Amino acid sequence: MYFEKGTICTGFVRTIFLLYICCEKILFLFFFLFIHHLAIFVFKGYVAYSLWKERDGAVGLAQIDAWIGIVACVVMMIYSMFVQSNSSIVFFTLRFELLFLIPYVWVMNRIAYDWG
Repeated sequence: MYFEKGTICTGFVRTIFLLYICCEKILFLFFFLFIHHLAIFVFKGYVAYSLWKERDGAVGLAQIDAWIGIVACVVMMIYSMFVQSNSSIVFFTLRFELLFLIPYVWVMNRIAYDWG
């Protein structure tokens, strides 16, 4: 029998079960983050497709997308500055994405005026 007491398979199943019981909140967090990132990628894909096909409201969606990105970068800069420091020294990190998001907002504002 494969699941006899003391076999490797029984120990593996027992370990997985204990990890699930002990880490139920962590598994929920990973699932939430996966769904969150999936929703962001779908939204960015829809914005890109709308801009490509020149649909109505595409520029407004692109502006929303850019501002969400800027807010996320600023939040992560603050989070890494205060939460992840190991000593009393506070390190400030500048996110590389901001170098692309700020001109993106500027261009989308110019296009919004011409678009309609």
